[in-house]
Amino acid sequence: PCTYDNDAPPKGLYVGSMDSYLLLASTDGDPKNGTSSTPGAFLAASKKNNPEAFSPFARARTPNSELICGMHISQYVAYLLTDNGLAVASLTGNPISPFTIRQEWGFGFLHHYNGVVVNDQFFGFAGQNLYRTLGAGKDQAGATDDFAIRVRPDLRSVEPARVFLGSDIQRTQLVAFYSCAEKRSTYWVTKAWVYNTQTNVWSPPQ
Repeated sequence: PCTYDNDAPPKGLYVGSMDSYLLLASTDGDPKNGTSSTPGAFLAASKKNNPEAFSPFARARTPNSELICGMHISQYVAYLLTDNGLAVASLTGNPISPFTIRQEWGFGFLHHYNGVVVNDQFFGFAGQNLYRTLGAGKDQAGATDDFAIRVRPDLRSVEPARVFLGSDIQRTQLVAFYSCAEKRSTYWVTKAWVYNTQTNVWSPPQ
């Protein structure tokens, strides 16, 4: 059948894919010169297996229209970072409106690299602390910080804007980088904390 909702992709700050949908996050911000801009509060999904066709109906908005400042995708959900919290986008099974978004964490982020998915769990740096989801599924997105007790005293002195989370190539170890942590004569040193998600062990700071 003929369709008339094969719009071009909107402007977005973050891109990813899930279940054969191409996703663009932080779309449909305040219009400038008659066109939408970024950042925005929407997650836009392409048609399934058709990454060039973005139906205007296949949009999901963050609760309270929070602007999206980052997106990280696991096997099950897309984690959307905002200034005031963590929102979770999950599949609805409806091809017309394929995603729904709900709020999970009540503390926010400064930028995209305040979060990362490791071992299919989301890890985020918010305020002055590290958190992670309780599990990997869509119903396990609540926050816990028990795993970070050992490094909590170190993290109290960092500047959140200079914290970047990453992982090793096997996606089993979390790495928390603190950029420009210390100045030594004419150069700056970055400090890193490494956490093995499989053994629940922190390595000494590097």
